[in-house]
Amino acid sequence: MSLNCCVFFVIANLSKKNAIIILSINWRCYFATANMAIKKIQSGWLVDVQPGGRGGRRVRKTFLTQEEACVWLASKGLMPVGEVGNAVYGNGPRPSATEKYVELDSSGATYLSIDEITVLLRNLRELPNKDAYLIAKLCLATGAKWGEIEEIKRDQLNSVGIELISTPKVNARFIPLEDQFFDELICFAAGIKKYQRVFKDSYRTFRRVTHKSGISLPEWQLTHVLRNTFASYFLMNGGGLPALKNILGHKTISATVKYAFVMSEDVAQAKEFNPLVMLRENGN
Repeated sequence: MSLNCCVFFVIANLSKKNAIIILSINWRCYFATANMAIKKIQSGWLVDVQPGGRGGRRVRKTFLTQEEACVWLASKGLMPVGEVGNAVYGNGPRPSATEKYVELDSSGATYLSIDEITVLLRNLRELPNKDAYLIAKLCLATGAKWGEIEEIKRDQLNSVGIELISTPKVNARFIPLEDQFFDELICFAAGIKKYQRVFKDSYRTFRRVTHKSGISLPEWQLTHVLRNTFASYFLMNGGGLPALKNILGHKTISATVKYAFVMSEDVAQAKEFNPLVMLRENGN
């Protein structure tokens, strides 16, 4: 028998210093027994949850923002992904146009397997023009969008990393690169002036090689799959959502939660993993 009920947490005698967020969530039947509250404390937002209901193991965890708390609950299956925005913003105004909340599909994002990455990079590397190959590698190593990488200028390659500029959709950030890969980029960019583009437009080349590699993707996701691939392997290899948010340049962590479906456990935030590392470890 399935259930689809509305659960309310009503707390009396609220103070400004200890405000309880009232959540209204459409639960599936297996969520109905969970006791949960999110409250504001001096150091941030406290999640207090008993996934198994009363008498079950109690979990308490503190987050810097209410949004991060809701995202963590979604990653643990304790809150439907689509409810994160509703829990954070309620009926109030959503972020501005430059920080628009994105409705998310709980099915997650498509990403490439290691075998698919191996074949794709091999076919790109065999081309006489290396632009598409290096753009794809940079997307896999940094999680940046294809358009961000394709348009970088020579002065954005510095300090053994890449500096990505702010746009209406993403924040500025600096992402370090492995020494060997950075040297490869500097060699490729030799002779290019400081304010000139490093790469030529290569979308059509990438599309042709993707099809040749036997990778079938919808047109709208053709190059974005590289960003999804970085994000998915980052989380599977030990990274966490707040760190991933900063690396991808997301305006809010709500946009990052779609990758939570690959997380198996709560992990340390300090590691940076990408699929190129796994390729190298496999001898490719």
